[in-house]
Amino acid sequence: MDDARFDRFVRMLATRVSRRGAVGVAGTLAIAGIRGASANQLTPSTCGASGDVCTMLMGCCDGLTCVTSAINTNYGVCVAGEGGTVSIGTTLISPFSENVEQEVAAIAASETTSTTTTTDPTLEREQRLAEIKARKDARRSKQKTRRTTQKTTQQTRRDDRQEARELRRGPKLVVSLSRSRGEGDPDVVRIINRDDISAFISGVEFLPDRRDRPKIERTLQAGDSLFLLSGLPNDTQFQADEVLLSNQAVCGDSSQGAGYAVAAGFSEFVENHEFIVLCDGSNPNSGDGNNGPRKKRRKRDKNKS
Repeated sequence: MDDARFDRFVRMLATRVSRRGAVGVAGTLAIAGIRGASANQLTPSTCGASGDVCTMLMGCCDGLTCVTSAINTNYGVCVAGEGGTVSIGTTLISPFSENVEQEVAAIAASETTSTTTTTDPTLEREQRLAEIKARKDARRSKQKTRRTTQKTTQQTRRDDRQEARELRRGPKLVVSLSRSRGEGDPDVVRIINRDDISAFISGVEFLPDRRDRPKIERTLQAGDSLFLLSGLPNDTQFQADEVLLSNQAVCGDSSQGAGYAVAAGFSEFVENHEFIVLCDGSNPNSGDGNNGPRKKRRKRDKNKS
């Protein structure tokens, strides 16, 4: 209240009150004026600055966000942000701390707000169908692998049985004999390997007494032939596929059962089989002609019980 207004107010009251009363009224008005000015100075601002307290009624200024605790959203602290109110974590925020902004940043880094997400029913159904399809595909793949393994095992067993039969049968050799017809005419035993793998010729025995068994170590490749000669001198020129067995022809002997027994196998480390040809042209071999070898019998030791 200025001096002019105060003087007019005092003159107006002078006609009604005494001087002492006027002074009292003036004092009362002065105190009221001071209080009014103080009240005007304490009026709160319209927004909170950085670091100030913010509430539901008074927010923060532009460029600031009111950060509150999730367990107490009644008040918070204004910090740099995009505006509005944000609740972070369950840690109480003290707006009276000197480093309140650093504390709020630390809380925001260590804690995350729990948000409720809305699941798209179509997307959830597609994911469920994808999971079911993946399980079915895995089950089919497992069944297919098991069937393949079973087939492979069965085929392996068949192959093993076939190999065992072939080992028992021996190599597919065709053994033929061209006998001597007179002096200077040799016996010629021809061996042809009709198998698709090599055969090993390990020796020949002279029948019927199996004497003078020449040891022959000759590998006969598939489709190759070998000629075993008897009744020629040692100085005779021989080819690479010819082997001299003896200077005397076996078929020149008139004894019954004269001939040759050829021992052969798939290698020198497996059991040998006999291929027998006789001078009289008879066929003692099992099977169809000379293609069926006869398994060589081993002599039994009589001393063994």
